[in-house]
Amino acid sequence: MMRAACLSVCLVALLAACGQSEETPVEAPADAAAETAPAAEPSEVEAPASDAALTAASPEQLTLARLRSACRATIAVVHEQSVEAVRVEGLEGTTVNLSWPAPVDGGRRTAQCRIEGPLVTWRPTGLPDPNQMRWMNQASDPVISYAVDGERIVVTQLFPDGTTATAKAPVAAEEEVR
Repeated sequence: MMRAACLSVCLVALLAACGQSEETPVEAPADAAAETAPAAEPSEVEAPASDAALTAASPEQLTLARLRSACRATIAVVHEQSVEAVRVEGLEGTTVNLSWPAPVDGGRRTAQCRIEGPLVTWRPTGLPDPNQMRWMNQASDPVISYAVDGERIVVTQLFPDGTTATAKAPVAAEEEVR
C-alpha cells in the first residue's frame, strides 16, 4: 500500500516537473506480458528503433534522448559511477543496453534499463549466474523514479524500509548508439 502511495507521489512530481518533450516519443510496452518478458537473446535482438518510428504513448512523452539520459543517470547513481562513465551500447526496442567500467578487474559491467512513466527498472546482464540477471522490480528492490530538473536528472530510490535516497546527475551529451 505504501509503495503504491509513493509511486503516486512520484508520478505527480514527475508530471509537475515535465516541460516540453524533445524529439519523438518512445512507446511504453503495450501489456504486462511485454513488461515481464525476458530480454531477447542476441539472435532475437530487434534493430534499434529510430526516433521517427516511435509513437506517443501519452502527453508526457518519453523521447529516445530522454530514455538514454535517464537510464545512464540511473545506472550511474545505482552503481556509484559518473554519468560519463556509463555508455549506451545499443537499444532493443525501448530497452537500453549500458556498460561501465568494472571497479575491480578493469573489465566492463553491463545492464539493461527501461522506463515506464516515471519509473526506471534495470537488470544486470553478462553475469555467470542467469538467476542474478533479473529485473530489479521485486518487493525487496528499491523503486527507482526519475524527473528532469533543468539540466539535471533527479534519480530517487525508495527502499523497501521506506527510506529514500535522491541524487542529481547532469544530462550528459548524447553519444551515438553503437
